[in-house]
Order: sequence, then structure tokens, then C-alpha cells
Amino acid sequence: GILYANGQGVGANRVAAYALFNLSAINNPSTDNQANENRSKLTSSMSSQEVDAGKSLTRELQKPGNLPKALDDYSKFQSPR
Repeated sequence: GILYANGQGVGANRVAAYALFNLSAINNPSTDNQANENRSKLTSSMSSQEVDAGKSLTRELQKPGNLPKALDDYSKFQSPR
């Protein structure tokens, strides 16, 4: 999520970052996991449509064995900025 949020090694993408933070928070709800905080900070700069897209992408990422495919499919349909 951090890489997508900051555009490090990948194109910056708030929706993908949100989805990855969300997935991490769901899978590891411990207070040691910074995903909740990172997601909250990111959400403050996102539109409601971006948050909805992030939630939808999270559902795709949660499907067993689908994480890399879902990220690839999602990024194929994003227009260059």
C-alpha cells in the first residue's frame, strides 16, 4: 500500500493503496498493524468514488489466489496521469 500511495516503484494509485491497506487491516487487525492509520490518512485525500472503488478492489483482492491478477487487471484499466 505504501508503494502505491507514494508511487515508489509503481505508479501512484490511491485506490490500489487503499485496497491494500484495507486488506491488510482485515487480515491483521492487531494494533501493531499500521494499515488502519495509513488507510485513514489516505482516505482524507480521496473522493467518495475512489473509496468505493477501493472497497470494490478489496473484495477482488480477497478472492483466494487473486491478489496479483486483481491488481494487474485493475491497473490495465487505469488511464495514464
